[in-house]
Amino acid sequence: MKKDAYYFPHFSNARHDRKLKRVIKEFGIEGYGIYFMLLEVLRDQPEMKYPLSDIDLLADEFRTSEPKVKTIIANYGLFEVDKLSMFFSPKLEEYLEPYFKMKKQRIEAGKASGEKRKQKSLKQKNERPLNDRSSTDEQSKVKESKGEDKPKKPKDYLNQTYFEKSEELNSAFIDYLDLRIKNKYTMTDRAVNALITKLRKLSNGNIGTALKIIDEAIIGKWKSFYELKDK
Repeated sequence: MKKDAYYFPHFSNARHDRKLKRVIKEFGIEGYGIYFMLLEVLRDQPEMKYPLSDIDLLADEFRTSEPKVKTIIANYGLFEVDKLSMFFSPKLEEYLEPYFKMKKQRIEAGKASGEKRKQKSLKQKNERPLNDRSSTDEQSKVKESKGEDKPKKPKDYLNQTYFEKSEELNSAFIDYLDLRIKNKYTMTDRAVNALITKLRKLSNGNIGTALKIIDEAIIGKWKSFYELKDK
């Protein structure tokens, strides 16, 4: 899968949609393929719209005729055209709305988390460090007051930083840990570290790929991460 590919849902019962059945009845399985290739094209556009004036380019890319592509766009109610002669899919926008909302919340949560870490770092710099000659008892009391010697509770894992280079990735990973907690999956340092190692290996260090892997794990309510399927 290309690193710059974008996500959109393809439901297993899409072929049962009456509008799409009409397309299949007239154009066969080729019409079905043209429809989903058009969705892929729209998903790649910044505003998920494409100019009707360039339909001939799509026909060449799809290796089909221009009239077929135009007919599928115009005649079945699967697409709409705006005042600027740009066609788009209301259904695609509807299906992706939860995804965009989750992504926006994740970015905002990442920014809030970054600000929280920044404030915490400033506070630690301003605190007076322990005297090198402090007794072991004094150091133990400080650790105990900070909760360092207390066993972790599952929700304690939601207040940590796992990926400092990407606030969005860190927020997404915390979302997944929250899912594990709600489903009563194992929550230990060893389990969390194993998940991080597996995520880095499957994504090959690519943040975009890692986010997609986490999204699939959240949607599927999986106990672990798995390699992305090549669509």
